[in-house]
Amino acid sequence: MSSPGTASPGAKRQRTDCNRGDGKTFIELLNSGAMSDIIVTVGPEKDFFELHKNIITLQSNLLETLCSEGSKKPGTTELILPQVDGHTFRIILEWMYDGKRALRQLDNDEKFLTIYKAADFLDMPQLKIDIIGLLSHMIAIDFKQQNDPGYVRIVASPKELVRKIGSSSHLRDWEALKPLFGVMVKEYTTSPKDEFKDGDPNGKELMLALAIDALEEERLARARCTSCILCPDHYQRPKEKT
Repeated sequence: MSSPGTASPGAKRQRTDCNRGDGKTFIELLNSGAMSDIIVTVGPEKDFFELHKNIITLQSNLLETLCSEGSKKPGTTELILPQVDGHTFRIILEWMYDGKRALRQLDNDEKFLTIYKAADFLDMPQLKIDIIGLLSHMIAIDFKQQNDPGYVRIVASPKELVRKIGSSSHLRDWEALKPLFGVMVKEYTTSPKDEFKDGDPNGKELMLALAIDALEEERLARARCTSCILCPDHYQRPKEKT
């Protein structure tokens, strides 16, 4: 029983109902661990999940690589990923087994950023695209309803979250980030002018600075080793030399 606690997506990795079958059946497989052929242990708490290679390798380039390497060693049926905590990995697994419905759990800034970083670590381009699409939609809703009585924003600090996601992304991901920056620019450039007191009434300079700042952080981070995604420090940005 499961513990509680590629480059651009090609045809092989397109997540459609036809190659998933019945989503409910897949999530039942995840919950029960039935017919599993691999155990993945994650995080400092060593949470373990009984999984299915044919499902997890279809969605993650990293897991595909690890399983391929493991298949060369007879009897290898376990992977250990200390870099990803159990709760985060569970949400990602639910996305693998049950589709976009799993992303409904992303209801605050921290969860969006944590899942996005984990998807980057696991090399899951389609999941990152889905996260950016959902985040763009949520930010647009927030801007539209922000003046409604009693409305609580889903994304508390959109500018800061977008900056962090941008700086946590590889340069190859920037094309996929366009929708996110697009909705931010659109919403800020249509906001009432009296919301800004910095001489940038339409927010255009603010959003340009945001994008440049995120890109600069990515350039500074290129000093890290990106050839080996298994590095324990993959999530950690190198400190700027003084």
